Amino acid sequence: MPELNEVANEMSRLAAAVQSEHSELDGTFATLPELEALVRSARKGWNDELLRRFGAYYGETLRKVADPPAFWVDFDTAVSATPTIAKLGRGPDLEAILRAEGRHVFPLAKVKKFLDHGDEDSLTAFAPVALTMLRPPKKRPRRPVDPDDLDPAGVQRIDAFLASPSVESAKRLGGCVSVLRRTEIAWVLAHRDVRSEIFFGLFGERATGRGYAKFDVGLTAAKWLWRAIDAGAVEEQTTLAECRARLGDKNKLVRQHAVWVLARTSFKRHDEAFIERTYAEGDSAIRLGILRALESHVNDAVMDDDSYPSVTPHAALILAAVTGPAAARKSVARTLQQIAGRVRVSIADVLPAVALLLERGKPAEVEDALQALTGHVFSIKHGRAEWSAGLDDCIPLAVGHTRTDGEKGRATKTRIAASYAMRALTKLGDELPARHRDAIAAAMSSVLGVH
Repeated sequence: MPELNEVANEMSRLAAAVQSEHSELDGTFATLPELEALVRSARKGWNDELLRRFGAYYGETLRKVADPPAFWVDFDTAVSATPTIAKLGRGPDLEAILRAEGRHVFPLAKVKKFLDHGDEDSLTAFAPVALTMLRPPKKRPRRPVDPDDLDPAGVQRIDAFLASPSVESAKRLGGCVSVLRRTEIAWVLAHRDVRSEIFFGLFGERATGRGYAKFDVGLTAAKWLWRAIDAGAVEEQTTLAECRARLGDKNKLVRQHAVWVLARTSFKRHDEAFIERTYAEGDSAIRLGILRALESHVNDAVMDDDSYPSVTPHAALILAAVTGPAAARKSVARTLQQIAGRVRVSIADVLPAVALLLERGKPAEVEDALQALTGHVFSIKHGRAEWSAGLDDCIPLAVGHTRTDGEKGRATKTRIAASYAMRALTKLGDELPARHRDAIAAAMSSVLGVH
């Protein structure tokens, strides 16, 4: 843990002053309702100094019990670690921020939200959520690779492709995933003579088949080149330079799959600046490649850790992409479903994207968005998120998808997904704002016969 810096010293001093002036405060969660009462009583004379004082006390109450240990940083320090925080804008409520192992919460901003919105942004209710947000996800221990236990058929498919790369041998690589773990695939690649050019030769190949039988040869080549980079089977910097050189290729598939490899590397390195710049400057093929790389990055995080840390670093990309072409929206919908629908991570930062998918998406996109919404609601239920204004926009749209009004595309699967979202919302109990309860109850009654 770093030594106390200037902002940490100031927050500690202000918190101690507040506690000494108000005997009802003891620096624990038990007296946070008293803190809320003090904030309410100061409403008429509210100013930035009061915000700093009460925010410092609230933050110190969190910091003292945070595990792993949290510490105060200023706005610029937080932005240097997580550039997307800059989008929040500099202000009195972000002068001091709590950080633990790269994760941030904003005590001063939370006090301001409580002042503005009252019990919907309760300081007491948010305190355990904040501690969860500061806690990194638990990782499952990886089983070491035993070469004697490797599935011979899976290894043979990899060797066949490396010896004679072609569309047909690339198709057979798909079978490896079902018989070899990702760590085992990495081990095999690391112990083979792998040449990056065999993958580049397939980047321009078109996908074949349709529906479940569709096979994307170029994307498969990009994914296996990424596996080779990650396993150390090819020289990373040289390979990435070759990918960058292909961003200007005349073939859009080559551009798309080259940027896919670059983006996967950037996501792993948390290089959000490269992602945002390349997405903003790229054409539709490059943008789609970045979105599919994000989808793969999220899926790997889920498979490796059964968790995903935070959507915040990717919020700007998701919000920009959801207004793009159909392929971009489809990829965003699948990504959100992975993040929230599977692992129950808060997606409060991108709820506007969920709302847009619910309003304008095709049935499959709406279904993914509803599953993402359901997962986000469960993250609130289990203390990993809090109610936010974005949910107020999503709920009427989700309620609308429970109706059988003959509207085109209102498929049974969509209605089922909507009904699950309604059921999750009812489980919030008192946390569900009263303004939504009648509409959700009516929707439940309509779809499930709940009275």
